[in-house]
Amino acid sequence: MSRDLDGTTQSLQRTAGVPVSGPPFTVAGWFYPDDFTAGYIWYELFVMRDAGSSVFECGCDQSDSNRVGLYAGSNASLTTTPLIAATWNHLCIIIASATERHVIVNGDWATKGGGTGLTSYTFTPTRFAFGTDLVGGSFLDGKLAEFALWNRVLTRNETIVLAQRRRAP
Repeated sequence: MSRDLDGTTQSLQRTAGVPVSGPPFTVAGWFYPDDFTAGYIWYELFVMRDAGSSVFECGCDQSDSNRVGLYAGSNASLTTTPLIAATWNHLCIIIASATERHVIVNGDWATKGGGTGLTSYTFTPTRFAFGTDLVGGSFLDGKLAEFALWNRVLTRNETIVLAQRRRAP
């Protein structure tokens, strides 16, 4: 079952009882962006924030050919292939440590963003959301389905299996 978000004010949020306390963790699920022509530059997919301004943020950047970006503070990791509008895309976000982060689209590790030896970044999350940045500046116009959060790093094979399990929720 999917949740349809209108791109204006709708999102899925949890502002208390965040089930992870920082790295390592993995977030994975399905996104269906309705289109990339609604006038947005950034399409918010997933965000995790602390009580201040620290953030792990993942979204689709229209100014960068709709590639998926994973931001740890101001440090970006972009995939080499874009999300496709009007299609289900599987997304897997892995925060392995303060210096290792990955974002994988449709189980394709060859085009993933991120890596090891990145600028160190960590914090204790207090809230997370899908489809919004949690500060009211950006929303997703599309659908979300079958998201899960693990307090460990999923293996390469586990992420591939999740992406290949079913092509459309």
